[in-house]
Amino acid sequence: MWKCIRCEKENQDSTEKCINCGHGKTMDYTGHRSVSRLRPEMTETWKKQKEKPMLMADDVEDDEEQPAVFGSILLRQQINKIEFVKIDLKNVPTGAWDVSANRDRTIWAWASREEDGIILQIGSENGVYANPNCQNLFWRYRNVKEIVFNDLFDTSRIIDANGMFGECINLTALNLDGFQMENIRDMGYMFLNCKSLQELDLTNASTDNVENMAYMFMNCEKLRELDLRSFKTGKLKNTRSMFYNCKEIKKIDVSSFETDKVEDMFAMFKGCINLEELDVSRFKTSNVKTMVAMFRECSKLRRIDVSNFETGNVEDMCCMFMECSGLEELNISNFITDKVENMHDIFYKCANLKELDVSRFNTKCVKNMSNMFKGCGNLEELDVSNFDTRSVENMHDMFNGCEKLERLDVSGFDTSRVTDMYGMFYECRKLERLDVDSFNTELVKDMGFMFCKCERLTEINVSHFKTDQVENMEAMFNGCYNLRKLDVSGFDTRKATNMKDMFSFCENLTQLDTSNFYYAPNVNVEGMFKECGASKDNTVPDFARKQKTLYVFNGEEMDKRENRRHYIGNSIEEICQNFLSYKDNKSINNGQGKVRNTLNISDSDKIYLIHDDSWFSRGKNGFAITDKGIYTKYLYYDKSKVFIPWEMLKKAKAIDVKNNSVRIDEIAIAFNYKNSRDNSNPWELVRLFDSIRAFLKRTF
Repeated sequence: MWKCIRCEKENQDSTEKCINCGHGKTMDYTGHRSVSRLRPEMTETWKKQKEKPMLMADDVEDDEEQPAVFGSILLRQQINKIEFVKIDLKNVPTGAWDVSANRDRTIWAWASREEDGIILQIGSENGVYANPNCQNLFWRYRNVKEIVFNDLFDTSRIIDANGMFGECINLTALNLDGFQMENIRDMGYMFLNCKSLQELDLTNASTDNVENMAYMFMNCEKLRELDLRSFKTGKLKNTRSMFYNCKEIKKIDVSSFETDKVEDMFAMFKGCINLEELDVSRFKTSNVKTMVAMFRECSKLRRIDVSNFETGNVEDMCCMFMECSGLEELNISNFITDKVENMHDIFYKCANLKELDVSRFNTKCVKNMSNMFKGCGNLEELDVSNFDTRSVENMHDMFNGCEKLERLDVSGFDTSRVTDMYGMFYECRKLERLDVDSFNTELVKDMGFMFCKCERLTEINVSHFKTDQVENMEAMFNGCYNLRKLDVSGFDTRKATNMKDMFSFCENLTQLDTSNFYYAPNVNVEGMFKECGASKDNTVPDFARKQKTLYVFNGEEMDKRENRRHYIGNSIEEICQNFLSYKDNKSINNGQGKVRNTLNISDSDKIYLIHDDSWFSRGKNGFAITDKGIYTKYLYYDKSKVFIPWEMLKKAKAIDVKNNSVRIDEIAIAFNYKNSRDNSNPWELVRLFDSIRAFLKRTF
C-alpha cells in the first residue's frame, strides 16, 4: 500500500496513480509544468497548500431552541439557504468569520441577503473536509429549503452524523450524490422531522460501519419511497423508530438488511399508514429485546411475513401489530415468548384478521394483557386455553369487541394477581358459554363493563367472585339480554362507588337477589336496574333499610332515587338508541320523509332520530340527528334552515331550555314546548344532546 501525498488516500501497490485524485505514485512536482524534482521542504509546503482544510464541528444541544450558526450571533432559524463555494483567501468577504477546525483562516462563513432570503455561504479555496463529528451540523435550520454542496463538501472522514439534517422542517430537496459514508458509525436522527422532504436518493450509500439508525427518518412525512438496497447493516444495533410516522411512504425496501446484531426495533415502522409493501422475511431477530409498536398503524399492509422471526430474547411486544387494520394474514405460530413481560395492545384493532394462532405462546412472565385482542372483530377462533396467566396484573378490555367468537376457553386462567378486569369480555356478542369458575378476584378493583353486551350468554357463574376491593361495577352485566340466571348474592359492594347501569337491559333476568348489597351515600346507581326483568318481579322486596352510614335499596327504590338520566353508548347512534329505549322518549322519533325534505337532508346522511313538531304531521317544523350533525329550522322570524356539525356541538358552552325551546348556545334546536303537539319533556332532549357532547369530547 502507498499513501498519496496530495490527498492521503491509501492505494494498492499495483496502482500507479491515486484512485481518488489521480496524483502519480512517485510525483513530487506540481502538475506537469516542471520535470525538476522538488526539495522535500518545498514538497511539504505544496502539500499544505493543496490539502483541503477541515470544517469545524458545530454540535449544538438537541434541546436548544434557537441555536446559533458556527458560534456566531446569527441564528440558524434566520437562514433560508446554505451553499458551499470557492473563494480566494486573499479576498475574504466582509463580515465573514473563520469556521475552520484548526482556526487557520482557511474556511470562512458569511451571510448575505438575496431574493431567496438570507443565504449562509461557506467558502474555501478547494472545498472542505466535513468534520468527523458532524452531529447536529445542520440541526434545526428550520427555514432552510436547500443545501447546495457543489462537490465542495468531502464526507469521507465523517464518523458521527447523528442529527446531521434533523429538524430541517422546510428542506424540500437534498442531493447527497458523492457523499462518502463508509466511515460513519452513527446515523441516528439524521433526517429527523424533515417534514417537507419528498425524495431522498440513498441508492449508493455505503453504511458498512453504521451501528445506530434510530429515528433516522422519523417524521419524514412526505417521503414516498425509500430504496435502501445498498445499505449494508452488518454492524447495526439500533433501529428504534427508524421510519416512524413516514406517512406518505408506500414502499420501503429493507430486503437486504442484516439485523443479526440489532437489539432494539421499538416502533421501527410505526405510523407508516400508507405503506403497502414491506419485506422483513429475512430479518434475523435473535438479539432483539424490544418489538414494542414495531408495525403499529401500518393500516394498509395486508400481509407481514414474520414467520422466521426469532423472538427468544424479546421482553416487550406491546402494541406490536396494533391498529394494523388491513392485516388479513399473520403467522406468529413460531413466536417464542418465554421472556415477554408485556403484551398489552399487541393485536388491538387487527379488525380483518380471521385467524390467529397463539396456542403456543408461553405467557408465564407476562404482566399486562390489557387490550390484547381488543377490536379483533373478525376473529372466529382463538385458542388461549394454554395461556399461563400467573403473573398477569391487568386484563382490562382483553377480549373487548371480539364479536364473532363463539367459543373462548379461559377456564384455566390464574387471575390471582389481576387488579383490573374492566371490559374484559365487552361486546363478545356471540359467546354462548363462558367458564369463569376458576377466576380469583380477590385483588380486582375494576369490573366495569366486564360482561357488557354478551348478548347470547344465558348464564354466568360469578357466585364465588370476591368483590370486597371492587370500586367500579358500572354496566358490569349491561345488555346481557338473554341472561336468565345470575347469583350476585355474595357480592361485597362496600367499596363500590359506581354501579350505574349494572344490570340494565338484562331483560330476561327474572330473579336477582341484591338484598345484601351495601350502598354508600355517594354511590352512583343511576339506571342500575333499568329495563331489567328482575326489577319488575314481585320477589324483589320493597323496603329501604339504613345501617350506620350504609344504605340498602331494591331496584324500585333506586329508580325513585334516579333524578337525572345520562344516555350511554359507544357511538352517537347507540346513544340515540339508548334515548329511544325509554317509553316516554319514543314519541320524539315521529318524523317521516316530509321533515327530511323540509330540512334538506342529503340522502347520504344516516338518520338516527327525526322529529316532526308540526300540527297534523305536515313536516313543516322539526329536527333530525344524523351521522353528520343536527338539522333544524329557526323557530322564529325567517325560519331558515340550520345545520350544526358535531364539532360545533362539541365546543358548545350551554345546552338548556330557554324561552320554551331547547337551545344550544342560544340557537333554538328543537321545539317550542308549550306549542308542541306532544308532551315530550324538553329536558330529556337537553340530556340527550349533553350525552352526545360528552361522547364527542371523549372520542374526537
